[in-house]
Amino acid sequence: GEARDLKRLDVIKKKQDVEAKLMQWISADEQRKAKYGDVLSTYADIYKQYKDKNFVIVGFPANNFASQEPGSDKEIGEFCQRNYGVSFPMMSKISVKGDDMDKVYQFLTQKSKNGLKDSEVEWNFQKYLIDENGHLAKVIAPQTLPTDPEIVNWIKS
Repeated sequence: GEARDLKRLDVIKKKQDVEAKLMQWISADEQRKAKYGDVLSTYADIYKQYKDKNFVIVGFPANNFASQEPGSDKEIGEFCQRNYGVSFPMMSKISVKGDDMDKVYQFLTQKSKNGLKDSEVEWNFQKYLIDENGHLAKVIAPQTLPTDPEIVNWIKS
């Protein structure tokens, strides 16, 4: 649907299209289940808790890390919903690193475009906190859970 097609930087930066705070992340698949346990269900839970409070999570599947996201957009979405209760928007699979990096991640990782800082997507579940005006507010490491006080306090602010 429309949410899956939300890939372009210009769409994300327009305030009328970003009415809520966004937490960007990279989805998981079955190969990561052993390593990350129920991280996706933690994202699903925090989304359910704060979705009516000017907050949304947007998932960007990527296959940039050890080929852990080989499935189609449909397979990824169904897996996340079926196994973890994910109800937040899942975008089409994109590249988050390298020469074919999507424009959204060019914005998120380049200070010259985001005004905050340069960063590199370290691994799955890296979080980019974007305010209601489309400005990058924070970059959070992949190993930090979405329930971390730094993230929860930002959502509540």
